[in-house]
Amino acid sequence: RGSGAGPAELRPPLEEQLPAAARGAAGLLRAGAMALRQLPDLLAGIRRLPVTAWAPPRGRRTGVIPLVLAAPEAAALAARCRAEGTSVHAALAAAFLQAVHAALAPAGPWPVRGRLGVVSPVSLRARLEPPAGAAEFGFFVSAVTVLASPAATGGAFWPLARTVKALAAALERGEPALAVRLQNLALRGGGTPEQLALRAEQLFPAAVGLTNLGRLGEAVETFGGATLEQLHFSAALNALAGSGLGVAAATYAGVLRLNVAHAEPLLPAARARALADDALARLRAALA
Repeated sequence: RGSGAGPAELRPPLEEQLPAAARGAAGLLRAGAMALRQLPDLLAGIRRLPVTAWAPPRGRRTGVIPLVLAAPEAAALAARCRAEGTSVHAALAAAFLQAVHAALAPAGPWPVRGRLGVVSPVSLRARLEPPAGAAEFGFFVSAVTVLASPAATGGAFWPLARTVKALAAALERGEPALAVRLQNLALRGGGTPEQLALRAEQLFPAAVGLTNLGRLGEAVETFGGATLEQLHFSAALNALAGSGLGVAAATYAGVLRLNVAHAEPLLPAARARALADDALARLRAALA
């Protein structure tokens, strides 16, 4: 726990710490009902970026492409999102979903078929029983996946950003905790760590993963003789990558930094760079 009072106590398995509404037979029924609500979207088909060259997790290497929105652009984005009735998180998702849609669109007149998904990790710390403190270590995480139709991803930017602004509603419905129940059922049966990673990869049918830590500090900070000028992060995509993009967003001292991760050789650097640059251009065009 980091308090210096002795060794930390081990918490029980995550499933046993979930809110009461997500535990037991009643929780399993609620998780099943959630899956049934999502079934029409799943039956419509889920699209991902094609794999250029497949490799197991141990043969993958994460590449990172840094993108930056300077403070004036970041402030303009936040203000425009408020005016459009959406969020910065949803606007970032929309930009990358549109870039993926464009990459999947064939040269001819035929439309892209199947839905595109964006998965967002969600912290469960405050929702556990009892809540996990800031000094407690553990993997207290779930995820919410939002699927958008080809008409939405191929349409106008701001309507798409409003469509994928579903995270808050999912949190209110308790879906992250229910997702843990479904994930545990799907991964039951054991296997090697790599086998489990590959099975888990199939549980997240998303072309884009988006983690947004929000505002981490309003001004550049100084610690003794050191000045913290930048603060940002990235995800490692050796596992759970599919052939998609992992976008890590954080705003520090007004600057929004996006680190776009991809797993080589599944998605080579040149293709990932083209997608990232296209997404950033779409984001800027939406602010024009």
